[in-house]
Amino acid sequence: MTTLGILIAIALLLLVAYRIAFEPWMARWGATEIEATRTFPGDELWPNPTRVETRALTIGAPVSRVWAWLNQIGQDRGGFYSYSVLENLFGAHIRNADRILPNVPPLQAGARLWYTPREAFGGTGYSEIVRVDPARMIVLVGHSGKNPAPNGTWSFFLEPIGQAETRLVTRGLGGNSRQPVLQRLFERFIMAPTHFVMERRMLLGVKERAEGQRTSSAQDLVEVTPWLVAIALTVAGAIGAMLAVEPGWWLAVFAAGASGLLVLPLLRPPAVLSIAWVLLGAAAAVVAL
Repeated sequence: MTTLGILIAIALLLLVAYRIAFEPWMARWGATEIEATRTFPGDELWPNPTRVETRALTIGAPVSRVWAWLNQIGQDRGGFYSYSVLENLFGAHIRNADRILPNVPPLQAGARLWYTPREAFGGTGYSEIVRVDPARMIVLVGHSGKNPAPNGTWSFFLEPIGQAETRLVTRGLGGNSRQPVLQRLFERFIMAPTHFVMERRMLLGVKERAEGQRTSSAQDLVEVTPWLVAIALTVAGAIGAMLAVEPGWWLAVFAAGASGLLVLPLLRPPAVLSIAWVLLGAAAAVVAL
């Protein structure tokens, strides 16, 4: 029970750190106070949300160029410019375009934006496109699994800054007071940070492409690999600590893996620091073995 208590204490400490330090920062990543508190078109579709996320960045390209990349998002279109290695790990089969595709039709209200192949997961991997204003906004309404009832909105907005720059802002609304407690906890501590990691990479992916920067899937793989190792260390540390007669080193493995799983994806430190972090955890695992 002492070992289990220590494992729980470490996990609770990391959850408190996430709640106090990371969650508010994630909800407003890159957004100004005005952007975070203003009302955007589409907000009226999900009144009284328990989750409000506003994220933004400035892109060194005119609105027309940014829109060209945003207009072709979708699994069966130009991808989502995020971590395709993670998306495809779960069967999304996404290939992110590094050029403007010539035959992609424009997004239209009333259509579906697909995140997975249409035949996968019972045909449930999509959001409804409810509003499109070319070169200005996209408003999506999502759902959960086979339940077609709306569960929130996800919107994109473009605002010109002079002739050569664009502000790209996303707004996500979800949750309500009637949700079961376990569902709220799952969305808050699992889905919310996962969505943040993927959405931030998407925003940066649009920025890179619109500004003509070179993109590299190999670089994304280098970034993601330590996260996967951190997951393995967390699981191995927890199991090893519960089974070992002297669990000290396995508790260190668990602490290294779990803290890495919090810090590495959310803060995106330089690759050398991420690799050093997981190597320390792996070294602790070797000593424990």
